[in-house]
Amino acid sequence: MLGTLKIRASELGALAGASERIDAVQAAEQVWQRALPVRFDNYIARHGHPQWHKDRPILEFHRKVLCSFPASVGKEEGDRQVDLSYSLGNPRPVPRLLTLSEQASEYLEKIKEPAIRDQLRCETMMELGRALEDAAILQWEKDGERRVLTRECSFMLPLGLSSHPLANVLRVVISGRADGVCDDDSIYEGKIRWKSLRSELPDHEYAQVQAYLHGLGKENAHFVQTSRCLLYQSSLTVARDTDYFQALVGRAVDNLFSERFAPFHSVYYN
Repeated sequence: MLGTLKIRASELGALAGASERIDAVQAAEQVWQRALPVRFDNYIARHGHPQWHKDRPILEFHRKVLCSFPASVGKEEGDRQVDLSYSLGNPRPVPRLLTLSEQASEYLEKIKEPAIRDQLRCETMMELGRALEDAAILQWEKDGERRVLTRECSFMLPLGLSSHPLANVLRVVISGRADGVCDDDSIYEGKIRWKSLRSELPDHEYAQVQAYLHGLGKENAHFVQTSRCLLYQSSLTVARDTDYFQALVGRAVDNLFSERFAPFHSVYYN
């Protein structure tokens, strides 16, 4: 029976060693733990208990505390009023961690463990980004000439394992969902920035956009950064780079199927 191993587009860069936050071993551990949780004890017995896995109960505790704070739903600076009612009033599910109130920010800063604090900040920004997607797109469309015609475009891109022994029993795919496709047939991908906007994409975000371009069969993407108060925005154009993407996928697959993760591979041989 052919099995399927899913890699998220957002974790492809980390799997290939191109992430500022997560190293390649941890990224592969998280993929395999998600795919085959019953085999994770075997992995721990061989390599020890990963710190990120030990931290999960602590993270869950802090998440619950953060969720207890009221969400910040509007901000006024200078002569410009930011109205988030469009985004927060739409029928999509309310985010779990829309907690950038003063209370939540203070709580985050008091967490002593840097890795846990950074993980929670990242999750909070992701949830805030989901809530602000519509408002950020409206602002981008208003300031430019492009329009986002289709929202939340999903894909599943199969990866060939070529001569790997598991090629006949396991299908590896990259799955993802871009924020949208524009009227020029390019991808729209937006990010809310906690601090300042960046002049270029971090490696893991560049890898994610390349996965979107290849998964959706597009040539270009508009990568739009928006400040969390919606006052500042910049757009970078990313072109499809097949050579880069193939090399990236090759490193990610080599990592996933290295000898270190043999306790998971054996499932597919049985």
